[in-house]
Amino acid sequence: MSEICYLCGQPIAPADLTRDHVPPQQFFAAPIRKAVPLNLVTLPAHRKCNEDYRLDEEYFTWTLSSVVGGTTAADALNAYNASKFKSGKSIPLGLKVLSEFEEQPGGLYLPRGLVAKRVDGNRIKRVAWKVVRGLYRIETGSYLPEDTTYALEVKEPENRDPSDLDDLWERVKAQPSRGSYPGVFDYKHLDLRGGAAQLHAWGTLLWDQIMVFIAHHPPL
Repeated sequence: MSEICYLCGQPIAPADLTRDHVPPQQFFAAPIRKAVPLNLVTLPAHRKCNEDYRLDEEYFTWTLSSVVGGTTAADALNAYNASKFKSGKSIPLGLKVLSEFEEQPGGLYLPRGLVAKRVDGNRIKRVAWKVVRGLYRIETGSYLPEDTTYALEVKEPENRDPSDLDDLWERVKAQPSRGSYPGVFDYKHLDLRGGAAQLHAWGTLLWDQIMVFIAHHPPL
């Protein structure tokens, strides 16, 4: 029986089969990957489906890790990315991430020591949604279509702005941790399919600092 690609839902010919890591290997600095056996979960994917996310995953990792620090995993990742940049690797990506920092966004003056960070929201959402689709496959064994409607919020270290979904996110945070990679990637899952809401809600924690929440209805 052919493997089914968790990204497109179609059968995979043996020659096109790859194994995609959930979460992406790029969330872990290379020195950590070498020092600690991670044994990351992998899912079957077409080679092209897998490759189509590579640049967005690099951007996701570089731009979000650049706003965190003070934890072992975050500092190791930032140091590793900086060393690649200084050695002449990933120059376009590094310059793009650096260009997203602004001292006077829109002409506004920020308090001393603070800068604003812009991000490409579409690329951030695309990778976060891919990760959740992988987690959904792991948890339920089912395929979650890419075009499923979902709600997403990123809570950065300094972001304390309330949202209409905060009550749901608090319920997600109260669930037991299901991740196997403390300090780099953890996640929690709230399954409300048994009630009237018919909802899945997820919370992921990156590098012990950035929280990404996603809620979606089960696929039809």
